[in-house]
Amino acid sequence: MRCVTISEFLDMKTKRERLDWLFPGSWINHNFKIWIGHVEDNTAWDYISEARDALVKYEEALGRTPGERRMKENLSEAWEEVYAAEGSDWFWWYGEEHSSMSDEDFDALFRRRIKRIYQLIGQEPPEYLEMPISSEVKGYRPPSEPRALISPNVDGIITDYFEWLSCGKLERTYFGSAMHKELQGGLIDSISYGFSRESLFFRFDYIEELGRFDGPWSFTITFIQPRQVKAAAKIEGKSSDGTISVRYGDKWGDDTPLRMAADAVVEVEIPLSLLDARKGDELKLYININAHERGVERWPVKGYLIFTVPPEDFEQQDWIV
Repeated sequence: MRCVTISEFLDMKTKRERLDWLFPGSWINHNFKIWIGHVEDNTAWDYISEARDALVKYEEALGRTPGERRMKENLSEAWEEVYAAEGSDWFWWYGEEHSSMSDEDFDALFRRRIKRIYQLIGQEPPEYLEMPISSEVKGYRPPSEPRALISPNVDGIITDYFEWLSCGKLERTYFGSAMHKELQGGLIDSISYGFSRESLFFRFDYIEELGRFDGPWSFTITFIQPRQVKAAAKIEGKSSDGTISVRYGDKWGDDTPLRMAADAVVEVEIPLSLLDARKGDELKLYININAHERGVERWPVKGYLIFTVPPEDFEQQDWIV
């Protein structure tokens, strides 16, 4: 066996069959769904197409005139803006497949490049470039919300039937996963949550066919209201370790231990006092899960979840005999 470069191989006098067709697709799901198809993706491609057409028409109109020589530098720069706007990373963030807390920044930077193309050829950028392409950030209430206060044992085991009976639940089929779920299969099937008077509880349930997952994985629960708080943890089988950090101004405070346990499920307790949450307040949050070879998930894919801290008369609202 001898390693050669592609050019060396092509120079060799060896029999080669003609390749008439290549399968179109990417390394993700064997298609282009990440980059085209969603209304945000398609809108961004339309903006590029219209700007590119305007640039081509302008270039053709100049012809070989003195004006073209003077505009040569501007034309070159305008084409660089086109090529930059055609980069796949913009379309990674457009659409519903992926999201970050910087979606608005990516959107603004993309539209700035398109506007620059028009400016370099002396044309007024279309007014629609002032409007965001990304859909408005939305808040989602879980399809199943808590019906009563709970007080589970944080031991990684469903101790009894009633322990989580009145909890709210986030279903995988409802929120989906953020990245490559078709390929990776995912890890978490549902996330249950509920409140006591003092704490917010979470329970992560593995996909049923996995049973208890012994491989390493991690999660981060990021709260953006009423204050910025991050609860982060690493899990491997029955071993778990986590911390809670609170943001004060532009700095994060010291980490405090996160009360949690991992076994058949993973259970977590977060004091409402750390969240600065009072009765009736709305919590806004999102959850990132990194299961390594089983993929990365964000719940929800875009935007944030909305939980309501139980008000004073919460248990009377749904009281039954």
